[in-house]
Amino acid sequence: LRKIQSGKNQPTDTGPGQPAESDLNHASADDAAKVRVTSGQDILKAYLAGDFEGVVGLYRGLAENGLDPQIKIQIDYWYANALFRTGRFDEALLALKGLLQSEHHLKDDAIVLQGLIFLKQGHKQLALVQFQSIIDNYPTSDYHRLAVLTLKEIE
Repeated sequence: LRKIQSGKNQPTDTGPGQPAESDLNHASADDAAKVRVTSGQDILKAYLAGDFEGVVGLYRGLAENGLDPQIKIQIDYWYANALFRTGRFDEALLALKGLLQSEHHLKDDAIVLQGLIFLKQGHKQLALVQFQSIIDNYPTSDYHRLAVLTLKEIE
């Protein structure tokens, strides 16, 4: 909800029953955020801009009612990745938990992210299991080559 006209913020005569422009400009920022976040567009913009702290904050205010399940999976992955990129490894693992329990188009992404988190935490054996899982279960994954190279490096 942004100001439509430029210039001075002066009340205008809008007629009976019509809100003045100044009334529209004073809408709650929380109300505007809820409207925007519902579609996940703000989360996507923040993620693509590399604003991972922003992703975390926006995710926590996400209204999930009516969200398409495939979009929810994508947003959950962005959130887990943002937590990883901000060094919140334990929170990222918790966020990945639901993504790892079902089959979907980002399952291999979630497994790789979990492996990377384990590496950052120094849990090489746990990471090894994740990357081996990619090799064994996702031979056509974009991450297959990364998994092979990472396993060679770990061993």
